[in-house]
This record gives sequence, C-alpha cells and structure tokens, in this order.
Amino acid sequence: GHLPMRGGCFLGSATFVRTTVRWSAEDQVNGAQWLGFRCVKLIER
Repeated sequence: GHLPMRGGCFLGSATFVRTTVRWSAEDQVNGAQWLGFRCVKLIER
C-alpha cells in the first residue's frame, strides 16, 4: 500500500517522482518506511 504522505510530501512534483523511483531501486522491502524517512530528510535539507 501507499502512505498518505506520498501525496503530501512533494505534492506530486517531479522531484518526488524521481526520489520515488530511486527509493524503489534501493529498498523495495521496507519501501513505505524508507519513503517516510527519505521524505523527512529531503524537507529538512
């Protein structure tokens, strides 16, 4: 399943799409967890 955060993090921007593809390649098992972490890190940065 997909987290609600997926749509609220970058609001479907190109940057988020690219990150999603990258994240899927790195870790598809803990995707949801990793996505939330990566999302927060990008916002902080």
